[in-house]
Amino acid sequence: MVVLIRRRTADPVLETVIALVTPYSAYVVAESAHASGVTAVVVAGVLLGRSGHQLTDARIRLQLGAVYAVVVFGLESVVFSIVGLELPELVRQLSGASRLWPLEAVAISAVLIALRSAWMLPLSAAVKPGQGPSLRMAGVLTWAGTRGVMPLAAALSIPLTAADGGLLPGRPLVLVLTTAVVVLTLVVQGLSLAGVVRRSGLAVEPEHTVREETRTRDRLARVGLDHLDQLSGLETMPEAAIERMRRTLSARLEHLEDTDGEPGEGPDLLAAYRGLRREVISVQSETLRELYDEHRISDTTRRNLQHQLDLEDAATAGG
Repeated sequence: MVVLIRRRTADPVLETVIALVTPYSAYVVAESAHASGVTAVVVAGVLLGRSGHQLTDARIRLQLGAVYAVVVFGLESVVFSIVGLELPELVRQLSGASRLWPLEAVAISAVLIALRSAWMLPLSAAVKPGQGPSLRMAGVLTWAGTRGVMPLAAALSIPLTAADGGLLPGRPLVLVLTTAVVVLTLVVQGLSLAGVVRRSGLAVEPEHTVREETRTRDRLARVGLDHLDQLSGLETMPEAAIERMRRTLSARLEHLEDTDGEPGEGPDLLAAYRGLRREVISVQSETLRELYDEHRISDTTRRNLQHQLDLEDAATAGG
């Protein structure tokens, strides 16, 4: 339903509202069905995240990215603040055997790391078929599995009272243990992750990302030039617009600065050039997604270059 609505929405403000309401709706529906609301939100985010580029245009993606950054920062700050304010009182409510919660938190953290390791070992074999499990990769992926705001949000979603109206027993202990596990993983695993990655030999130098982005940017320029070659003999676009676009892409391929600007011979040519430019951007975006789906580029490269294409697309449409 959300996919159908978003595909028919072209207003950035309305699209932003829908995107913000969707996780809340998923939570309410799941809770009404006596399922996990937090899990429903995560599943909805994963499903929509995979197809998000097909549901929105460049302007909407740029606006959603800015809004998401602010909203996520604000919500995470609120969750950690609520837990931090409640934690002293929650600890005071613990009694008897529950006062051993520091040891229990350490034990739970160890179990979580062991379970993640048991899952990551066969997964490392699936990532590189034919090479068998990789202990180094499994170790890095296991140690990178720090806990954050999601476990805290799940713990805070536990009702305050039971069905009979009384206080729900065990809720303070769950919140304290969840907070302790999050802190332990963030401090222990988070602060030592860089060393683990360096020792594993799997670390990627920043220069590698730069080279990958450069290669991919050149590939996109060549794809654009190939598309122009296909249009040249069809007489669907003015040759002046095609040649101007070809010079732009050739300059990028040779890593030269493009300073010619848009053609100014008339409004018709300018409109044709902008339409052609957006058509080339669409072809490049599709190629970029194919490269990512084929695991030929990293997610960082895909995001950076897609952001640049979106900026160019939005500027062309708004010009």
